[in-house]
Amino acid sequence: MIQPYYNEMLERDSGGLVTGQLTDRADTPIPGSQPYSGYSGEGNIANYPDRIRWIGDNLWPAHQELMRSPGAVEELLARDFDAEAAGYRQFDPGSVPGDIKEAAEEGAKDLVEDFAPRGPYPSFYP
Repeated sequence: MIQPYYNEMLERDSGGLVTGQLTDRADTPIPGSQPYSGYSGEGNIANYPDRIRWIGDNLWPAHQELMRSPGAVEELLARDFDAEAAGYRQFDPGSVPGDIKEAAEEGAKDLVEDFAPRGPYPSFYP
């Protein structure tokens, strides 16, 4: 589902810069796995074979190991999803001016609607 967006980013003049930043910042919530930059010092997360290799060699084995741990599923389901997601934000949404927030939300809704038409859409900012 995400690959069309990566392809579109890569086709733009600034695509390498944007996807390079995404590559450097690709983290993982799976204990025992490495963020993309820790797993591979090269490649680009927007490149499907690079990303699938990271998932298959790193994320998936760590996920399987986690699922074999007693109580792991229950612990994961008991977590506060909103609080954890907020911990992965890399900027303070409160510092984004209102007009930019509105434009970003509308743009995101349009992109989502192109690939998965449904609603209502969640707010991307608290």
